[in-house]
Amino acid sequence: MKELKFRAWDGKEIIDDVVPASETSIIEFNDGYEWQEIEVEAVEQYTGIKDKNGKDIYEGDIVDVIFPTKLRGVEEHQIWVSRFGVKRAGFVLNRETNARIFSLTFGEINAKNLAVEVIGNIHENADLLEEE
Repeated sequence: MKELKFRAWDGKEIIDDVVPASETSIIEFNDGYEWQEIEVEAVEQYTGIKDKNGKDIYEGDIVDVIFPTKLRGVEEHQIWVSRFGVKRAGFVLNRETNARIFSLTFGEINAKNLAVEVIGNIHENADLLEEE
C-alpha cells in the first residue's frame, strides 16, 4: 500500500510531513495543546515513487528524466514536472514544449527502464523550467 505523505509550500520554504486541511491549508500541533490551521500556498502529495537516489518524489517536483539513446553511453536529459494527471487518474510527469504538453506515467517510466532524478521543485527552482 502506498504511503500517504504530504508537504506544503508557505511562500518561503517547503514544510515536510504536514497534515492537510485543504488544498491551501495545513494543520499543525501548536504548543503541545491544540491543533491550529495554517494557510499555505500549496499542499503537495507524495507520489509513492522514489527517484534513482531514493529521494521521495512529490507533486511539484522538477525531475530530470534520463533517456538512453542509440549511441552507446550517450544519454538524453529532459526536464519534467510531477503532477496529478486527471485524465490518467494518477501521478504523471509533464513536459511542455512549443505549447504542447507531453505526459509520462510512472508505469511507463518503469516499463522503459528510465532513470528519474529530483533536481528541484516548482516553488524554489522555477528557473529550471525556462526554455533554453
